[in-house]
Amino acid sequence: MKAYIYESVWTQELEDAIESSPTKPLIMEMFHKFGLKAYARFVYDEYGGNKLDNAFMMTLDGFPYCRVDVSEVSKLDADGNEVFIPQYSYRSAFYTKARSSSNGDNKTLSSIKLSSLMKTLEKNNAVPTSMEELTDKTAINGIIAQIRNKQAVRETRKNPYDVNPDHIQEALASILAGDNTAMSHDTLNHCKFILDKWQRVDQDNKTYQENMNSILGNEMHILYTDKADGIVVGKVKLELNADKDRVRSVDVVEPFRRYLDIHDYENFADIGGLLTMFKVHLEGLDRSRIIKDYFYCKDDYLPDLNIASYYTDGQSYDGGIWLCLPN
Repeated sequence: MKAYIYESVWTQELEDAIESSPTKPLIMEMFHKFGLKAYARFVYDEYGGNKLDNAFMMTLDGFPYCRVDVSEVSKLDADGNEVFIPQYSYRSAFYTKARSSSNGDNKTLSSIKLSSLMKTLEKNNAVPTSMEELTDKTAINGIIAQIRNKQAVRETRKNPYDVNPDHIQEALASILAGDNTAMSHDTLNHCKFILDKWQRVDQDNKTYQENMNSILGNEMHILYTDKADGIVVGKVKLELNADKDRVRSVDVVEPFRRYLDIHDYENFADIGGLLTMFKVHLEGLDRSRIIKDYFYCKDDYLPDLNIASYYTDGQSYDGGIWLCLPN
């Protein structure tokens, strides 16, 4: 296996594709200078229409750090004849040019000279160096938003307007008289209904707080997948801002890694049971939106399982689905 291919997703097909591609020199340079490794072919451009024959995705830890490719551009030679020469390109969703001619160009750096492109990447700090920098906390903030949004739609307070005054008057009179049997059947049922409802509010508030504490105060597993083969798994601990609604920092406590088979993850036993329950939950949903058994193309939070998901849509290589599994 070549050193510039990401080990855990290596296939002979991927190696053969790189070996026969004009992008190989660029992949090798990205590996030697920045430590990035190729882990998948990228077949279509960001708009899903134009086929890319020589584009590859590169990473440090399984996340989509960038796309590299070589295309042919035309120029006139000394005799005025049109000739085609290779152009090396680097594209990252996590780099934006200070100035560019169009929105479609502000993520891409290109040059007909490989050495010039590499110098430009280094000069502009265009290559992400860690997962924390890569995500820019966007996905993690999206996960927190799902949890908070669920809180916003549930009942958090005991509503006094639930109470029927006549029933409560009768109940109070019976209690003060020491004779609960004096209450009518309707009053008794009404009191039981209100008691059950308010106890559910108490339990919901308790569950929400416990879930928030488990997510925001402790280590948690993060899973990620996208259009490429494999699933990225790692463990983080979050530090939030004072309002507890945005991430201040992401501390990686177990390095992320992409696996072709999630069962190859060495600590799969820690998350296998929860993932199985989540998979059962997904079986009742739209199958066309389920990816790799455990991912659903939707932002959501399930309090019963304490699993949050965040979906970044689009044709781009960096679009994917995130799952948060607290310990």
